[in-house]
Amino acid sequence: VRPKTESYNRQLLVIAQMPRSTEDMELSVRQVSVVIGRDYLLTFQEGREDALEPVRKRLKVKNSLIRKSSSDYLGYAILDTTIDAYYPVVEGMGARVEELGEQVLAEASPETLRELNSIKGQLLGLRRAITPQREAVNKLIRDESELVSDTVRTYLRDTYDHVVQTTEAVESARELVNGLVNTYLSVVS
Repeated sequence: VRPKTESYNRQLLVIAQMPRSTEDMELSVRQVSVVIGRDYLLTFQEGREDALEPVRKRLKVKNSLIRKSSSDYLGYAILDTTIDAYYPVVEGMGARVEELGEQVLAEASPETLRELNSIKGQLLGLRRAITPQREAVNKLIRDESELVSDTVRTYLRDTYDHVVQTTEAVESARELVNGLVNTYLSVVS
């Protein structure tokens, strides 16, 4: 399901997508859904791996802000954790693209081109996951829901900035990969 925020009878549903990169640079995106009510919060996540462990660690700290706050703050913390998961994935891909850039100039092999095209596809998948989250977070900020306090809206603005930065980083990496593919084709010909 596409990332979104929807308001229902005294509840907010926020659907986000969280990336995960494996050791061999395989990318997967899993859904994290959050239902925010007045005094409760429900989460659902795909897969067996716990995507929300960073939030759980914060909840275990006695007298922490997250434990003292309401369900909207917990929802923000979950959404922020989901968005922050993009940073290491994009950074890892960026580092690999830089390595491939050196390979293209030193020794242009068909394997290099295959890997560039693989990364290009993964970046497209990341873009499809992160772009709609921009609107989902923005809707939480701008809609006048009684379930989201003004304080949490301020925190969500920071999360929105992270979404924008991540989107720009993904686009930048895609442009770099496209440039490397063109360079590869020039070197080979």
